[in-house]
Amino acid sequence: MTAYNITWITDQLAVGNAPMSFTDLDLLRDKGIEAIVNLCGEFCDLHEIEKQSGFEVYYLPIPDES
Repeated sequence: MTAYNITWITDQLAVGNAPMSFTDLDLLRDKGIEAIVNLCGEFCDLHEIEKQSGFEVYYLPIPDES
């Protein structure tokens, strides 16, 4: 099992892959992240799970390899 990693771009902006578990979402919250820009077109309900977990979510789905 690999750790979920994010990369900080600025003090207030981080990038990473889609959080695929509640543990990943907890890690984001523990790092002070409150909002997610979700670009995942292939996981149609992930943005709803993120919202239900208490994040402010901006859902802008982009098909893979576009």
